[in-house]
Amino acid sequence: MTGTPVFNEVGEIEKVVTNIRDLTELNELHDQLNKALQLNDQYRKELEKLKKKARRDPDVILQSKQMLEIYEMADRIADVDATILILGETGVGKDVLVRHIYRASSRFETGELIKVNCGAIPHDLLESELFGFEPGAFTGASRSGKPGLFELAHKGALFLDEVGELPLSLQVKLLRVLQEKQIQRVGGIKPKQVDVRLIAATNRNLKEMVEKGTFREDLYYRLHVIPISIPPLRERREDILPLVQYFFKHFQEKYRITKECHREVKDFFYHYQWLGNVRELSNLVERLILTVPAKTITLKDLPCEYRETENRKREVKSLQDAIARAEYEMLANAVKRFNSTYKIAEELGTSQATIVRKLKKYRLQTSARQ
Repeated sequence: MTGTPVFNEVGEIEKVVTNIRDLTELNELHDQLNKALQLNDQYRKELEKLKKKARRDPDVILQSKQMLEIYEMADRIADVDATILILGETGVGKDVLVRHIYRASSRFETGELIKVNCGAIPHDLLESELFGFEPGAFTGASRSGKPGLFELAHKGALFLDEVGELPLSLQVKLLRVLQEKQIQRVGGIKPKQVDVRLIAATNRNLKEMVEKGTFREDLYYRLHVIPISIPPLRERREDILPLVQYFFKHFQEKYRITKECHREVKDFFYHYQWLGNVRELSNLVERLILTVPAKTITLKDLPCEYRETENRKREVKSLQDAIARAEYEMLANAVKRFNSTYKIAEELGTSQATIVRKLKKYRLQTSARQ
């Protein structure tokens, strides 16, 4: 109910106009609107999830608990602009994770993912590549100048691979970009504002480099905001066979060749140490598909260096079997000759506790209970 006073000519209230409304229906409409807005927000979130799944890189093969947790965290931080530092051995899939983070982020719609390997570009050229240069900045420079990779990655993401290879002089400039969000071209006098998500990766121990003075401590902590460590393939063996299956399918389709893998070869793939990680596994599968003439790939088709590793394993296993057989025969003869574990221990030059444990292992027993 609302009341509106009506005044006469001398300013006195002459009457009050009262308006009464039943708000039940209006409140119901308000509640329905709120529910519709909540449902709309829920649908929007589900749609965003579907979009991210649609953008997911097909190279992402996840089976192990460690990798599932890493990629779940990557999804959570995809739209956070904090710097990410990805750590791991060569070939573990750092670039694949970076691509996934970029695809899952809103920057996928607004900018490019620019990648640069800091160890592959000479140090004297790296500065101009990263920050660009003005016309005539140095001898041989283009007359029109050139934008750097930071400018090209504006509204997107810049991936600095092998960031531990950056010289100290460039580390200072990179720190300025992270702090002020500005870059300055070589030969330029005016800074430029850039909006870039920085992702760095290295297989080196940056903490040790900081202690040795080859990497700036302040830059280390700027990069180390969200560290992600990818374990080597030998520590997540659940991923090996799914990766083998993926690579077999990929290379068979690529080269239009049909091959199958013998069970013993799969067993080899699973137990091999893979010091080159996923990259080494991919290269070996591609090599086998292209070079083996038979339809079925067997252990004898493995390259020499891999066969030698397998043979050494078998030799070690055979040696262990021979030692176990010799140990069993010695104990079995000793049990026949002596009726006491103490006497057997004295004869074989070891402790009585060891003899008791060995007899139990080989299920041998003396006539006495000592």
